[in-house]
Amino acid sequence: MAGWLAPLAGPVELALLAQWSAFIVSVDDGFDRHGQSPAQVRTVLDQLVDVLDSADGTRYPSSAPPAVRALADLWERTRIAARPGWRHRFCALYRDFADATCTETQRRARGVRTGLDEYLALRRRTITVLPVLALVERALPPAPELDGLRDAAADIIAWTNDLRSAPREEDEGTENLVGVLARHHRCGRSEAAARARAMLAERMDDFDRAAHGERAAPIRRVRDGSLAWQRETHRNATAPGTTAEGRERGVRALVRHLTVAIDPAGHVDDRCGSRVLETALLLALLRDQGAEPGEQERLARFLAHRRPGASGIDALLIDACLDPSATADRAPDIASGLSVALSRGTAGRGRLKSVMLRTVLHLLCGSALDDSDMPAPAGPEGITTYTDVHLLSTRIIHAHACGRPHAVTGAERDRLVSLLSLGRTGCCGRPAPPPSCSACTRCASSGPPRRSWRTACCGCVSPSTPTTACRSWTARTCG
Repeated sequence: MAGWLAPLAGPVELALLAQWSAFIVSVDDGFDRHGQSPAQVRTVLDQLVDVLDSADGTRYPSSAPPAVRALADLWERTRIAARPGWRHRFCALYRDFADATCTETQRRARGVRTGLDEYLALRRRTITVLPVLALVERALPPAPELDGLRDAAADIIAWTNDLRSAPREEDEGTENLVGVLARHHRCGRSEAAARARAMLAERMDDFDRAAHGERAAPIRRVRDGSLAWQRETHRNATAPGTTAEGRERGVRALVRHLTVAIDPAGHVDDRCGSRVLETALLLALLRDQGAEPGEQERLARFLAHRRPGASGIDALLIDACLDPSATADRAPDIASGLSVALSRGTAGRGRLKSVMLRTVLHLLCGSALDDSDMPAPAGPEGITTYTDVHLLSTRIIHAHACGRPHAVTGAERDRLVSLLSLGRTGCCGRPAPPPSCSACTRCASSGPPRRSWRTACCGCVSPSTPTTACRSWTARTCG
C-alpha cells in the first residue's frame, strides 16, 4: 500500500508508511470485524490518543494492547522528520478520527440508522485518509488552503471503499453508503449503487478542478494510490470453500468487483482505454448470472449507442453481445476477415490475438470454436505474464467448449489461478516493478530512464510525464 501512496518516496520513508498502513488496517479491522463493544473501542482509542499526546510518545500502561505499543514505536520515529507544528495537527486529526469511530460504534451497537448527510460527514472522519495525508505531507510546508482538496480525497476514497465492501458489509449488518442511499431514496441496492457511482464521479470532478500546482501533487498521489490499492486488495474477499462453492463464490465476487466499475454513462472504464470489450464481457456475465438488471440495461444502452460508427472489431463484439442468436453463425467468418488486421506487426502474438477474438465471441454469443485453433501449451519461461494469462485462459475455454477438458493440465489451471490471484501486470505485460524501480521494460524503451516514476492504475510503473508507452491516466480509471 505504501508504494501506491508515495511512489516517489525513498526506502526508509516507504518502510515507515508501510508500517503505518499495517497499523491503520489492523486497528480498523479490529473494530469492524471483531465485535468489540463501544466501551472497548473507546478504551483502546483513548490509549492511542494518549500516546500521541505524550511528550516523548512512549506513555502507555504495561498492559496496553499490541496496537498501542506499535503506535508508540511508530510515533517516536515519525515525529523526527516532521516540520514544527505538524505534531499538533496530526494529533487533532487522529483525535477526530477516534471520536468519529466511537460515535459510529455506539450507533451500530444501538441499531441507530444514520441519515445521508450525517453519514457522509461521519464517513469522511472514519476513513483515516486525513491522518494519512498528514503523514505523507509531514515534511512539507503547511497548506491550509488545500483542506477542501483533502476532504474531497477522503470522500472519494471512502465512497469507493463503500462500493467495494457493500456486499460484505450488508451481510455483516454494517452501515454503508449504498445501504444509506437505498434507505434515503427508498430504492433498491442496485439503483443505490448507481447513485453512489454518480456521486463519486461528481466528487472526482470536484477534486480534479481544484488540484493545481506542485503542492497538490502529494494529495493527488494519495488519492490515486488508494484507489489503485483498493483494486488489488483482498480485504473484501469472502472465505474459501469447496471447489464448486469456490467457483460460484468467485463468479459472484467477480460480478461485484466489476459492477462497481460501471460508469454512470453505462460503460466499463478499463485500465488501458478500450471500453467495448470490457463492457460486452461484463454484460454477458451479468446476464449469465441473472444479476443486476439495472446495470445490464445501462451497459446495453452504452453498447447500442456505440454501434454506429464502431470499428469492425467493436461492431462485431457489440452485435455478438446484443444480438447473439443472429450473430453466432456468422461470427467466425467475420472474425476470420478481421484476423488479418490483427496479425499484422505482432509477430507470434498475431495468431493468439485472432484465437482470443474467436474465444471472446464464443463467450458472447456461443459461436463455434474449432478444436484445431486451440493454442499449444507453453511454459511461463520466455513469455510475459500478460501473454501467459491470455494463453492459459484461451486454452481452458477452448478445451471445455470443444468437449476436451482433459486437454488442459491441472498445473495449467493452477498457474492461471496463481497469476490471477497474486500477479499484477504492467501495461507492457510484465509484472509491475516496485515503485523504486527505474521503469518497466516497455516504458524504458520509450526514452532514457528518469528519476521520477509513479505507479499507474494498470499496475505498471510509469513516468510522471506519461509517454506513448504508458498512456495518460486519471484516478477515474482506478475507481
